[in-house]
Amino acid sequence: MNFEFTNQAIDFIQQALSQHNSKSYRILMDYVDGNSPYNDDPVGCHCNVMGKYRLLIVADNDPKVPFDLYSSKFETNFEPIYLNPLYDMMFDHQHKIGFDPAYPALTLSSDAGQITPKLPLIVALPIS
Repeated sequence: MNFEFTNQAIDFIQQALSQHNSKSYRILMDYVDGNSPYNDDPVGCHCNVMGKYRLLIVADNDPKVPFDLYSSKFETNFEPIYLNPLYDMMFDHQHKIGFDPAYPALTLSSDAGQITPKLPLIVALPIS
């Protein structure tokens, strides 16, 4: 399993982080399943994966995040990504987090093709 960020995706994330206090944080690849922090929709349906993946940037000590659920750590060309090991099987190939300037939004794809054209970026850090 491997995650790679495109340069455009890194720039987009760094721009979002520039508005926040980002001294100590984690990047979580989240799959909305009813246990997800910062999710307004408590219902998790596994019948449609489009819109279920989210990239969360949270403080290392965020009390809203059950860090024990995000115990799989993967090194990337940007920052490590933490993932719930229940979903390791969904990320068993090469994955790319890209950027589409038309929306503008992050994208998620794998060797098999596009997983989602809009990967939400949720920055849950204090504003500087």
